[in-house]
Order: sequence, then structure tokens, then C-alpha cells
Amino acid sequence: MMSLNYHWYSTMFGVYIFAGTAGASMALLVIVITALQQAGYLNGIVTLEHYHIMGKWMLAFCVFWAYIGFGQYMLIWYANIPEETQFFLTRNTQSWWALSMILVIGRFFVPFGILLLQSIKKNPHQLSILAGWMLLMQMLDMYLIVLPALHGTGVHVSIWDLICLIAIGATLSFVYLRVVPRTSLFPVRDPRLVESLTTVN
Repeated sequence: MMSLNYHWYSTMFGVYIFAGTAGASMALLVIVITALQQAGYLNGIVTLEHYHIMGKWMLAFCVFWAYIGFGQYMLIWYANIPEETQFFLTRNTQSWWALSMILVIGRFFVPFGILLLQSIKKNPHQLSILAGWMLLMQMLDMYLIVLPALHGTGVHVSIWDLICLIAIGATLSFVYLRVVPRTSLFPVRDPRLVESLTTVN
């Protein structure tokens, strides 16, 4: 993704991508586990304590993403080297600026404030809604990383943006649904399984 603009580079970019995708992975895990429980699986295996732990991980990666993103932005702004500032200049002008502000508020401030509440982290339905929101914001983040390099003058909405998302999501869902019935949903022989089932935060 960094090679889309070969003049620009950042030593923090890899960590930034990791922070975002790790948080999105935890959000997806919450959604998948909640869906499996509603389908009758993992009852008595995944408890509210586990949801509390997953919620805390979502909060941790939310803060980590913001920390790395701000650190990258601040260092590039402070150094003020033209080949480095080019990345943020594009995303802070034209119609990209509005999406950047939505990302900052929606990817950090909204989930951060909500995830501070213990009651949300122990409510599977509400945590799943927030997890879906975080996935949506992660997709916006990827959109802002890739598309300005191709359309620097502003947002150009295309049907291919939606088709790519549906195609990748449908393919991964199909593969997952084919694999799930043939495997165990939890590690039966894990020596720490009993400890995990009875964990208390």
C-alpha cells in the first residue's frame, strides 16, 4: 500500500497497518462468536467474561491505532519534509478532508468513549454493534490509504468499490462456512481449557 506513492515512506506505516487490522480482527471475532452463539454453538463455552476480555482488547487496539496514527502524523508534520508531507496533504484537502475527520472521530473517539463502559463490554449484542462500526471504520481507513493515491483531486465513488468489498467478503465467508462444520470450534485438548472456561476478570 505504501508503494502506491513511491515517493512517500514512513517507518511507522507497518505498525499503523498492524494496529488497525489487529483491532478489526478482534471486532470480527466478536461478531463471529456472537453469530455462532445465536446459531446454537459455543453455549456455555463463551461467557460474558470472555466478551469483557474481547472488549478490552478492542479498546486496547483502538488506543494503539490512535497512538501510532498520531505519532506518524506528528513526526511528519514536525519534520516538514516535502516527500513525507505529500501523503497527508492529499488526504487533508478537497473532499478527502471530510473522510479523514470522520475516520479520526469514528475510529477513535466514538469507540474509545463507548468501550470505557464495562456494561457495553459485557453485553454481546451491543458489543457486536460497536464491533461492526469499528470494521466499517477500518474499511474507511483502507479506503483513505489506497484511493487518494489514485484520485488525488477528491473522492470518486465507483461501483467497483462496493463490488470488490462484496466479492472479497463473500469469498471469505464461503470458505469459512465450508471449514467450520468440519472442525472443532474450541481447542478440546488444550490443558488450559478448564481455566479458560471458568475465567473471571
